[in-house]
Amino acid sequence: MHLTKATMDDLDRVIEILKDGRNQLAERGIDQWQGDYPNPKQVEEDINKGVAYLVHSDDHETVGAF
Repeated sequence: MHLTKATMDDLDRVIEILKDGRNQLAERGIDQWQGDYPNPKQVEEDINKGVAYLVHSDDHETVGAF
């Protein structure tokens, strides 16, 4: 596993990963992240600040974001 800084090219993938995490939490009855946080604008701001990262598996699949 390895980390890379997210770029604007990764924006849609980061949002997709966060949405999937939000859905998994909701399925388990956990209300964390059920509002509009983080929203696409906040993700974009984090990418531009250089504080958003992607997690990649050993076979280079993107499996997480933070």
